[in-house]
Amino acid sequence: MKRKKSDLRLLAFLLVLPVLMVSCAGQVKKAPPPPAPAAGKPESRLPKAEQEKLAFKAFNNILNLTVDKPRQQILPDLEKAYHDIINNYPDTYIAQESYLHLIEMDLDDFNPRRIDDAMHLYREYEQRYPDFKFGAVIQDKLARFFYENRLWGDLMQIIRPTIANYIKTGKINGPFFLFLYAEDKLNTGDRVEAEKGYKTVIQYFSASTEARLSRGRLEEMKKKK
Repeated sequence: MKRKKSDLRLLAFLLVLPVLMVSCAGQVKKAPPPPAPAAGKPESRLPKAEQEKLAFKAFNNILNLTVDKPRQQILPDLEKAYHDIINNYPDTYIAQESYLHLIEMDLDDFNPRRIDDAMHLYREYEQRYPDFKFGAVIQDKLARFFYENRLWGDLMQIIRPTIANYIKTGKINGPFFLFLYAEDKLNTGDRVEAEKGYKTVIQYFSASTEARLSRGRLEEMKKKK
């Protein structure tokens, strides 16, 4: 549906800004402060082309590690190998991708799940790579994990920057994070803001799966009034 940018920005501001202010003040679990850049980060680096060549070779070595042994047996080796790529070849796309692989390991492979480590890696990635080329994929992974495990405080840490940017610019890539915002509000007891969030998804992304789910949530909320 085509809409005026100014109207969208105003609506987003009215619906979401007050809630974000309350959310920031009322979070039970504080977000950890952004970590300092990794110690030992080289100031003098190999040329980017050389880094890319060596990073590709290192990544192939990682793939070879998984051929003969079960993944659970080689998790420490995999973890070290990805960190080596990040530290030795930081200017490469593979280094950014390595952050995603490490975060996936923290959330999917280790038991118990290493949520604090995953968030530390995410904050470090934000600091090291302002261009954020792989950031959206990492955000999506974290958001889905926190949503599926009903970790609402952690979920809000991930989606808040996207919602804030939506307020500022009126732009958002899709309905997913808006839907998660509404889900967070519903499950933390803020039914009024949850309803506004679902209606925003339906209004601007009416044909999406999130809009269909939002309609269902609104029907359920009516029945429980």
